[in-house]
Amino acid sequence: MRPLYRLEFIYLINELKIVEGQILDNAYRYGDIYRIKFRTHSINIQIPLRINIAYLHYPSESPDRIVQLLKKYSGSKLNRIDLVDMDRLVKLEFDRFNMYLEFFGKGNIIIDGDDGRFYTNYPNPGKTKPLDQIKYDGNIERYISTVFGKIYVDYLRNRITGDPLADLDSIRSELAPYHKDREFRVLPQEGYSRANSLSQLIENYYEKKIEITSDRYEKLIASKEKLLRDIEETEIRAREYQKIGELILQNYERVEEEIIKNRGKGKIQIEL
Repeated sequence: MRPLYRLEFIYLINELKIVEGQILDNAYRYGDIYRIKFRTHSINIQIPLRINIAYLHYPSESPDRIVQLLKKYSGSKLNRIDLVDMDRLVKLEFDRFNMYLEFFGKGNIIIDGDDGRFYTNYPNPGKTKPLDQIKYDGNIERYISTVFGKIYVDYLRNRITGDPLADLDSIRSELAPYHKDREFRVLPQEGYSRANSLSQLIENYYEKKIEITSDRYEKLIASKEKLLRDIEETEIRAREYQKIGELILQNYERVEEEIIKNRGKGKIQIEL
């Protein structure tokens, strides 16, 4: 299972900007997947593999320190989400704190709190180079793999100049999500189909099977049986209410009929 390449982050950041200006509602964790919930959207984060708009919501497990800190800042507004130095480093700038997500090396989550302290998963940051510091040494495959990602070597082999920023500008307008089965990319390739959302392709690729313990399974079965009983009782009450409704309607029709028959004749006697 591969991580996201730099070129995919460059495209993906535009999808993630949909949460800019939204309020942080809550945070959850399932294994190594964090979900940050905003008012209308959520994002899933799996360090050091990926970040994307959430299409799958995993069950919540006991919160770790990162989740606890995010819950502390519930109600904060996300002002901006950006890549730092066009690299695999995502910055979420809130009005009360900043959050940095490293997707290189072992990866890292860093929270710069409003108390002046840094909180991090790992004390030693990974090593990487900003896009504009990468030098072309004559090895085309290594250069393309470093700048854009190794799966894009064949597509870009005859198009690079050795200037990372210029090379990116030359292909930026071609970036779009493509998929074949569960594989994904952001430049076209034979056999791949165009998609609407890179986030959804990423979600499908990294989808985790939810492991259910025997205790949880028994609770789910008990919950299902209770729901079935509730449904049965509701259906019984619905049938009873239907009968009562039919009797009320019949009486109404009898009253209406007697009113019509005796209109202008004085006293009306109706047996209910």
